Amino acid sequence: MIRLVCSLLAMSLFTVACTSNGSKQHMQSPPDSALTARVGQQQTQIDSLQQEIAQDNAPVTAPVPELEGPNAPDEPIRQGVHNITLQWISWDRPGRATVKKTGDNQYRIDGEQRRRGDYLTIHGTLQSISPEKLRFEGTLIYRVATLNSGQPCDKSGTQEFLSTKSRKYWRMQNMTNCEGGMTTDYVDLYF
Repeated sequence: MIRLVCSLLAMSLFTVACTSNGSKQHMQSPPDSALTARVGQQQTQIDSLQQEIAQDNAPVTAPVPELEGPNAPDEPIRQGVHNITLQWISWDRPGRATVKKTGDNQYRIDGEQRRRGDYLTIHGTLQSISPEKLRFEGTLIYRVATLNSGQPCDKSGTQEFLSTKSRKYWRMQNMTNCEGGMTTDYVDLYF
């Protein structure tokens, strides 16, 4: 996009230089109104492309809808839609996970985060062990093109999520990427 904007700008400047009355080249100079119209069209294209670039880079901050019905004040997990992130995909553009109560201290969770071919999916159950600790049981798979040779990382089964240091999210404690080594993954489920 940036190259296209620069190319259009360069073409505009070249056109103005070549068609000005003081040009050393023997080119026919178009009327001033035609030149002004062409420059205006090219400027409109440049402005439009700059807006697209700004929108693509802007963080998404959509409101999180909640399920109908009040939560009991002592519920350890809020029912409704929660943000969920894997830092390699984006912290600024979170995915969504729906949490529904299914029994005493038991919840169903289904959600995903997707961006440019990378994804995180979660389907299973949550059990509140304490306000700071959740136990997840189910399917949790993520894929990031630049990690683990582009292959999915499967963390299905039982996982523990903790909220520490007064953070407003629970973080999955099994943080080692499937490729091993020094790669750390942060899967976060927000309050």
